[in-house]
Amino acid sequence: MKFKYLQVFFITFFLSGCAANSAPKMSSEKGQKLVTEFQTENFDWTSPARVTSWLQPDNKEESCKIFIGTDASNKSERPFWEKEDISIFWDGECKDGYAYGIGREFMESVGSGLISSLASYDEPGIKPSLYYTAKYDDHQYSYFLETSKSESEGIVFSQEFVVFNNGTNNFSLGKSTSVFDKENNINYESHEYLFTGRTTYFINFSTNKSIKLEGSIYLADAIRWRTTLARGADPAVVVIKYKNDAVQMFEYEDQVRKATQLPENLTSFFQHEVTTGISNLQRVDTLLQPSKRAMSIYKRRVCQGEVSVDFMDDTLYGQICLPDGDLSRYSDQIAKYEKSWKESWARAEESQKKRARLAIQNRKIATRQAKKDAHAMAQSLSDFGKSVSQFNQNATTLHQSAVNQSVPTVNFGGNDVVTTNCVRISNVVNCRSR
Repeated sequence: MKFKYLQVFFITFFLSGCAANSAPKMSSEKGQKLVTEFQTENFDWTSPARVTSWLQPDNKEESCKIFIGTDASNKSERPFWEKEDISIFWDGECKDGYAYGIGREFMESVGSGLISSLASYDEPGIKPSLYYTAKYDDHQYSYFLETSKSESEGIVFSQEFVVFNNGTNNFSLGKSTSVFDKENNINYESHEYLFTGRTTYFINFSTNKSIKLEGSIYLADAIRWRTTLARGADPAVVVIKYKNDAVQMFEYEDQVRKATQLPENLTSFFQHEVTTGISNLQRVDTLLQPSKRAMSIYKRRVCQGEVSVDFMDDTLYGQICLPDGDLSRYSDQIAKYEKSWKESWARAEESQKKRARLAIQNRKIATRQAKKDAHAMAQSLSDFGKSVSQFNQNATTLHQSAVNQSVPTVNFGGNDVVTTNCVRISNVVNCRSR
């Protein structure tokens, strides 16, 4: 699943969420109070003391100083290169006693391990532009853009590929993107876990206030996305949308959760911030094009033939020239990791298909039973109708028979022959003597 598609996917489902429920609604005043609390939070952008120096690489006999910088709590603090035993290398050219042109700087120490940075020195003795950093021992490989122009604009962005390699069972891959927008006082981050269908976004208003959006298109996950408005690690509001499109909303007071409905001002705040954050993160691919062009230029220079240097292992140095770049050494683990997730997806898809087939089967059974019940009811009504018809017919025959029936002759009197005949018509009896 492509990163850009995931971003669009989560925007779509976030904006289609927030359905109503039967829980009590949070007041508009309370919602606005939360919005104001988070919008007025600020990062402390005060730059720490920046300590810089020009150091001579160990592999250069001629003067060829490279620029080194680090943040310190104060100017009097000794920088790491004065406190640690470090080795520094430069694989580029030299001019007027300084590094010149495009190349990689390598630095190795016990505290930091082996790190390389792709740098371009446009003028000797002038701070370079930086494009790429590889932290080999931490398995982190980052594209970023640090130039005089980017620093003046106050926007810092990067795209990092991270290998988590804590053992065979814990191997995983992650792609992280971040944007620090100092002008608007906000930080955006995204973390995509490759092959899993899961992505997490952060909209950080300060070091302690954030919106966290966790989304998934993995079939086995019940939750489509979860959005959390948080103070540090403590949630203030949580909105959950499930794969069946059901939505739950909760607010937290003193770490006690209760169901709620969000007012429109808080819902609009969520939607605006998430949409803006993801839009800014999507721009990073375009913003990093200068860094990727610099990498292409560098590779054309050093990867035309056999790659070899005298200051480090050729295999490690030359990994940047391979199709998979610095990840080539993990190709077997990546293949196993990808296979494992494909199998997991296949199982989830099969399980979904079984549920769908079962649902169809149950609907067919229910339809057949409904038809059977309807037929039985129709037959019962038909039989009942026949019974009523027969009853009416019998009643009519009985009535007709009663109408035509004579009352037996009764002799009222003595020996004189007097005959009294009585006839019943309906409920009236008429008698006549003769």
